[in-house]
Amino acid sequence: MKNEAVEEEITLDSGEVDLAPDESALRKITAELSQHHNRRNIKKLFRIYDKKILGVGEKNDKRKKTYLVHLALLTERPVRSFNINKNLFYLSFFSGLISCLALLLKIYGLESLPEIYTYTAIFLFAAIAIFSFYKMMKGMRNSVIFSTAHGRIPLVEILSKNPDRKQYKEFITVMKQCISRFRKDERYSGQGALSAELNEHRRLHEHGVISSKEYKLAKKNILGKH
Repeated sequence: MKNEAVEEEITLDSGEVDLAPDESALRKITAELSQHHNRRNIKKLFRIYDKKILGVGEKNDKRKKTYLVHLALLTERPVRSFNINKNLFYLSFFSGLISCLALLLKIYGLESLPEIYTYTAIFLFAAIAIFSFYKMMKGMRNSVIFSTAHGRIPLVEILSKNPDRKQYKEFITVMKQCISRFRKDERYSGQGALSAELNEHRRLHEHGVISSKEYKLAKKNILGKH
């Protein structure tokens, strides 16, 4: 009950800070980035409007979601994320390990099996290790993730593997510059900003952009700073 009362108090004290995106104000496109991850069939479209509103569209085989977020809601320092297939990683590692052990046993004369069987096993496991490592690297999802400034919730993921590398770098640069402009404004670091960010996390949760678990964590982080 205490946390609910505090949250209501913060909600009523947003002051002049408003992070709610206004769709009617989406006029000029500052920057745009379109992405398609073939292996995972993920399509993404990012648009920055008037250097302050980010529009995100994501689509894959399972779901489609679109949402708007004020850039003042995000931190200017994204983190890099490397997502790999763990099954392929373990298959590559243990196959390579078995191949090396079999080779060492043969070199030091500790293997009693005929050479044809030993070398077949060595080459077979080495081939499995190389192929699974190749598949793992090809399917790896390398991305940068922008989290919310005070809630610390990963909100915007931009894939690093993009057909147009130059466009990707330019978009990230523009996005950082726009966020940095808000971070230097004292209005977006005070108590009013905490209230506005809490309201935005609630809105994103209601629209299914962030989960209940993420919303509770964001609320805890924000209330802890109040």
